[in-house]
Amino acid sequence: EIPYVQILNQLLPDDIRISAVCLRPPPGFDARFSCTNRHYKYVFNGKHLDITKMSKAASYFLGENDFRNFCKLDGSKQLTNFKRSIVSAKILPVSDTFYCFDLVGSAFLWHQVRCMMAILFLVGQTHEEPEIVLRLLDIEKTPQKPVYDMADEIPLLLYDCEFPQMEWQEPATDDHKAIKFTTAAEALTLHYGLKATVSNIF
Repeated sequence: EIPYVQILNQLLPDDIRISAVCLRPPPGFDARFSCTNRHYKYVFNGKHLDITKMSKAASYFLGENDFRNFCKLDGSKQLTNFKRSIVSAKILPVSDTFYCFDLVGSAFLWHQVRCMMAILFLVGQTHEEPEIVLRLLDIEKTPQKPVYDMADEIPLLLYDCEFPQMEWQEPATDDHKAIKFTTAAEALTLHYGLKATVSNIF
């Protein structure tokens, strides 16, 4: 049997790893359109932010809503449907000072998550109340998107994609492979930790 995971990982950069493969996807499978849910995480420093208000604002995203005021319009596409369904929207602690906006939805518009996060930041900074989310989701009250800057793209992670009827094959892991993987992960963590420390000096 061909060790696909091992072969792919040898070709990828250190910060991208393949953990399993599906050699026999369902008929008609499409990596984009067969995805039932997408799970995003946006990591941020919660210092000086009102996390309680941000959590309340995040809860207003739940359900099916028109998100035209929470996206960047692409002039090359004639998009008419801006409704998207949000399954889960929470502010979760990551460490003593860091949090993440944990978001699960069936599909997202262009830059939707960054726009949602931008509004949550305004709420956390007490520039807006949590109900700003409800006003922006009400297209009759707010028919045109207000001007605001999107949140930075660097802390945004596509954490998981859910696909139905997928048979994943994970490679057998012996002690040697486990130690090798752990060593590589620790080296990568140290690398990014050093970069973060250096950036904090200036």
